[in-house]
Amino acid sequence: MAQVINTCKNKARVVLADNGSSDTSIEYAESLMSKEDILQFDQNYGYAGGYNKAIEQIQAEKLILLNTDVFCPDDWLEPLIAGLDIYDACMPKILSDLEKSKFDYAGAAGGYMDALGYPFCRGRIFNEIETDNGQYNNDIEIFWASGACLAVRRASFIEAGAFDESLFAHQEEIDLCWRMQNRNMKIGFCHRSSVYHLGGGTLSVQSEKKTYLNFRNNLCIIFKNAQTSEAIQIISLRLLLDGIAGLQFLFKGKLYHMLAIVRAHFSFYGRIPSLIEARGQQPEKKKLRQLKGVYLKSILFHHYILQKKTFNRL
Repeated sequence: MAQVINTCKNKARVVLADNGSSDTSIEYAESLMSKEDILQFDQNYGYAGGYNKAIEQIQAEKLILLNTDVFCPDDWLEPLIAGLDIYDACMPKILSDLEKSKFDYAGAAGGYMDALGYPFCRGRIFNEIETDNGQYNNDIEIFWASGACLAVRRASFIEAGAFDESLFAHQEEIDLCWRMQNRNMKIGFCHRSSVYHLGGGTLSVQSEKKTYLNFRNNLCIIFKNAQTSEAIQIISLRLLLDGIAGLQFLFKGKLYHMLAIVRAHFSFYGRIPSLIEARGQQPEKKKLRQLKGVYLKSILFHHYILQKKTFNRL
């Protein structure tokens, strides 16, 4: 936190949104910043709810949503602020805080989506993570920007409907970016800005809760945001593919992860009435081929069957 405050001095206001923490976070924050810049919430509203509540109270034209498990070097800020003159939302290069020469799982060099709704990144396809050799040092439009460090115009955020609080955590930034693209907004990658993310700092990648949220939320955002015929086709295929994923977990002895997928699907079915209502509140949906950052093939097939392990080989 101290590093973030130092890098933003005389450039940007730093506000801490405390999502109902029960440790000594507030005492530590008060030693570094004024109480007026600390927003305390009465409980944990998740990533989506916490940021929505914070943004309601902050009137700045440009916002950077930064998780607490992200380290920011001295020169990270200005390229993102400049990026918002071009894009409605953008992200920096996200590298691993544990292996600084490698990309980080949560965003890497820009988020993409395949034809079946699977998210992946330049620099990270599923669990295959590349070393950063400058191969993605170009600013481009992408499908989604990482929530670990998300720069966004406040007006665009509000117009798109803010974060969907029902998702609680995981893939809510993909949902937001998809809704933004359906409104002809631009999502970008700014390679001149880099930050370092401590992956799994909030919820471990080994957590069955993470498995549950990822599978449930992915189905929800496809149903909400895809063009009708594509949504039906994609979700029909995903029922089969998610079943195969569940069997793989079972064969690996990860029974609780398999059960998490089952729970995710039943939760999704129960949410369909509210998802239909959410679809009706959004503008006309675009086909995937009309959106930026879409890989109009199956990333599963090309990665696992054709053994295309890196983005540049797709």
